[in-house]
Amino acid sequence: MERIFKKDFKFSVESYEEYQNQELISSGNLDAAIYCRIIGGKAHILITGMKDLDIDRQFSFDVNHLFSRILEAGGMVTSSRIQYVSGSLGTDTEPYICILSCRFEQIVTVRFGFADFNASKVFPMAKRIYDFSGDMEELGGLSEESIEVLEENGEVFEESKNIQEVQSTSQSPLNLYNDKFCVMVDKADYNPFNIVTDEQMNEGYTWSSMIDSYEKDLKEILSPCIQNGMNLESVISAYIFNHVETIFNSKGFVPKVLIDAIINDVYSAIQRTPYAGLFKDIEIIKYDVYYNFTNR
Repeated sequence: MERIFKKDFKFSVESYEEYQNQELISSGNLDAAIYCRIIGGKAHILITGMKDLDIDRQFSFDVNHLFSRILEAGGMVTSSRIQYVSGSLGTDTEPYICILSCRFEQIVTVRFGFADFNASKVFPMAKRIYDFSGDMEELGGLSEESIEVLEENGEVFEESKNIQEVQSTSQSPLNLYNDKFCVMVDKADYNPFNIVTDEQMNEGYTWSSMIDSYEKDLKEILSPCIQNGMNLESVISAYIFNHVETIFNSKGFVPKVLIDAIINDVYSAIQRTPYAGLFKDIEIIKYDVYYNFTNR
């Protein structure tokens, strides 16, 4: 699953099914394609050959969102899935969620869900669903032909190229701070994410600011959590946990400089929300995060 998660792909569509309130309302064969390109923390989607279907041709999902993740098979779930969410409820024709169902490291179904606007904004439900079946033709580096299709048909992909160019020039080098949290990690008997504090293993990393993205997430997440009386420190820790888990799944270990960078940007993002006064000291967040990472 890791080889597909947050990777570009081209999926050739052979058939579709459309569901409304869990009832099949239309289906048929298609000669269509779904293109996905990961740029700037977004999964940019372009679909072709679906002019008669009630779905936008271009939209995107936030691959760094709390709920964008790998969902392994188990229990009632017979196939592994990858889930991307947009961070908003979308519209009647713009999906808020994408689920890639996979077998044998191949995408076999692409599902787009459209939100029920009367449901919870924190845990939205799909009112309408498109399931597209077919074959994964390309993964990772897209072919020149696919790149041409993207650039000819999608303004969003031109915009995403600009994002990529800006990010490539705005990355800052990261430096390891030998603080009390290094000591906490080094002394811990429990370190499931294999956090490393060795200076050499923390060298050479750069970081592009994620404050804007985190701010958008946290404004949507924190408000309903407060209304429901949830512990906000636990919510923030869980949010950071998700991003650290993504690094671990990719590398097999997590350099401490990357955790500190995530925490710093999360804290800066919180200061832009109406809840800044509830988190006056970044050290509280750091302690909570590192304690949870090193204690069962």
